[in-house]
Amino acid sequence: MKKDIALRLTPQEASNEKYYKDIVAKKMKVHPDKITAIRVRKRSIDARQRQVMVQLHLEAFANAPAPEKEFVTFEYQNVSDKPEVIVVGAGPGGLFAALRLVELGFKPIVLERGKDVNERKKDIALLNRNNPVDPESNYAFGEGGAGTFSDGKLYTRSTKRGDFNKVLHVLHFHGAQDDILVDSHPHIGTDRLPGVIKKMRESIITAGGEVLFNATVTDLVIEDSSVKGLVLKDGTNIKAKAVVLATGHSARDVYTMLDNRAIELEAKTWAMGVRVEHPQELIDQIQYHSPDGRGEYLPAASYNFSCQVQERGVYSFCMCPGGFIVPAMTGENEMVVNGMSPSKRNSPYANSGMVVEVRPEDIPDEFRKQGVLAGLAYQKEVERLCYINGGKNLIAPAQRLTDFVDSRLSFDLPPTSYVPGTIASPLHFVLPYGISNRLQEGFKQFGKWANGFLDPEAIILGTESRTSSPLRIPRDPLSLQHVHIGGCSLVVKVPVMLEELPLRPLMERSVPMQLLGCWESSCIRKITSVLFSIFWWSSGGMTIKQSLVKWRDESILVRMKSNISVRLNLNDLCKLNIENDNLRCLIFWKQLVDAMPPFVIPFLSSLKFRHDDGCGC
Repeated sequence: MKKDIALRLTPQEASNEKYYKDIVAKKMKVHPDKITAIRVRKRSIDARQRQVMVQLHLEAFANAPAPEKEFVTFEYQNVSDKPEVIVVGAGPGGLFAALRLVELGFKPIVLERGKDVNERKKDIALLNRNNPVDPESNYAFGEGGAGTFSDGKLYTRSTKRGDFNKVLHVLHFHGAQDDILVDSHPHIGTDRLPGVIKKMRESIITAGGEVLFNATVTDLVIEDSSVKGLVLKDGTNIKAKAVVLATGHSARDVYTMLDNRAIELEAKTWAMGVRVEHPQELIDQIQYHSPDGRGEYLPAASYNFSCQVQERGVYSFCMCPGGFIVPAMTGENEMVVNGMSPSKRNSPYANSGMVVEVRPEDIPDEFRKQGVLAGLAYQKEVERLCYINGGKNLIAPAQRLTDFVDSRLSFDLPPTSYVPGTIASPLHFVLPYGISNRLQEGFKQFGKWANGFLDPEAIILGTESRTSSPLRIPRDPLSLQHVHIGGCSLVVKVPVMLEELPLRPLMERSVPMQLLGCWESSCIRKITSVLFSIFWWSSGGMTIKQSLVKWRDESILVRMKSNISVRLNLNDLCKLNIENDNLRCLIFWKQLVDAMPPFVIPFLSSLKFRHDDGCGC
């Protein structure tokens, strides 16, 4: 006989089958001796009330031998002679993409800019000794990506989860512990993840795929309006049937390369702040409502806080109970921190990111000239400021939490898990006001909810800035490729020459439409001018026609580049009335790079625009 049973038990009762076997027998209406097996299917902790309880979902067997416990296994077919698909990045996204390609009958070629996990460990060790960062091998880059040495939590607050159970089964198949299939918040741990990652790589290679390390991608190979391959840093050209970009949030050079090639990117909301650390014992006392902390039967406590401050979210991120703070920068003159926990979560410290929502409109004006890369520039500048206000190399700027909230400098600092070291710094002043002010108010709110959270022994370190990327590569919801070209998870816009473009009737003198086009440039270099392409049309929905092309010197200094292709939205351009009410004039500021053709067809989408304060518009 088999029965599924749900029990709500004290932590001690839930710690061992001997404590709840009689309860199970009673529910099955059999003698305890008749119970042949009890298996935990799901386990979660409810600490909302003063008495902490553990919820168990069990599978119990009685009066007959229990069937052998089965786990999901995977048999990957041989794809050594199948069509090749390039996967850029060997982080979680890249590795799972490669395994899925094998399942679908494609040969994955995984290109990882960093080193394999064993060699990467050596560079991580050097970082923790306050040595300079290797831009290709660090806590973000290398086999396994940022997750390998930063915790390995396997849950998300996102509602767009997909089939996450398969992810758990794949990780378990490759060596992760059984508990990840049971716990409501599964966690592998930084000490166990390298072995799991290595076995995933071995599965890819055994199936006929390839994994190449120290292979930094610098450009795309585009043929017949489709991405066909990539160019590596050493000049190697690798072609394949398709390309999957899984480069992660810190691959700024990839985003810059895509922008230089005029591949459409989108600014998005992200978050930035600090990492806060408390004694784990204090967090246990707060979360488990007991001066004795977690006791013998409960794990290290975690927390999850969020609130709204001045119309922006302030929230905890990547909370690491029993963990460590680690240096997570990927280049020189950057100060970035992250958190991680070993599998046992037995460090005396608890740390978490505390971040503020940053929307595209929050980016300061001084960075907006970077266009869609403005968020990256802003992010990098804040990291630079924290580096300047830190100590030598990787020594992080830090402040007591209570001092930060009260806007005062800390004269000394409490102990911390951050191995490279800390130096007292006024982070309330160093961080942008919109970040620091909201963090201060958020910490006050969290202190009200969790009495004792605002503790003088708590410390904050700057900066927690790599929660996600400030921009995204737009994808078609059905094909999951870039919105404009095939053969890649992102693709460049196909340029189309249009000699005329019909318009809908004008509504309130606004034209919500797009011009698409292409343009070939000659070798005229270093031209600094603004091209005014003036189009005229009637308000009755006529066809756009070219009327006049003018050049005006001594205006915007324009960088120039050939063969660019970007989407142009007329709503973003300045509109001027002229004498005839039935006609209007659109003035397009065209920022060119490298060369300008002697004759320019006005139906261009290959250009970027910016307004000049002196142009009179």
